[in-house]
Amino acid sequence: MSVDVQKILNRKLTAIGLRSAILRTPAANRDKKMTTVTGHAVTANRLVDGAVVYLTGDGGWSGRLDDCLAADDEAGLERIKTFAVEAERAHIVVSAYVFEIVVEDGAVRAVRRREAIRAAGPTAGPAAIGARDQYGGGCRVSVR
Repeated sequence: MSVDVQKILNRKLTAIGLRSAILRTPAANRDKKMTTVTGHAVTANRLVDGAVVYLTGDGGWSGRLDDCLAADDEAGLERIKTFAVEAERAHIVVSAYVFEIVVEDGAVRAVRRREAIRAAGPTAGPAAIGARDQYGGGCRVSVR
């Protein structure tokens, strides 16, 4: 992402209050024992390479679900939705949408199977073949 685009997005983040205490990054609390928290996060595909990415607390995008920004109330949910729309308009990501997450003992987990599969990585192609070899014949996704 260019420096100019990042500056514009950071200004928009501040304007819509995304950096407020309403939102928090679950990975930052990894060392603390937490009770189960249900919230929402944003996922999308990065425009330049199609990779699955998650909105982070600094307004960037990460390929790791653990780095996602969690909205745990309606105000936070509206803010991350607004930011997702802005990121699409800036041609950084495509197909952004909000999904439910659960944070248990500092680990982030997608509630629905679709997002759990997206977080686990490719299910076809060379990357999936490597995963099948590594895990003994198939990719396994845990969705309680």
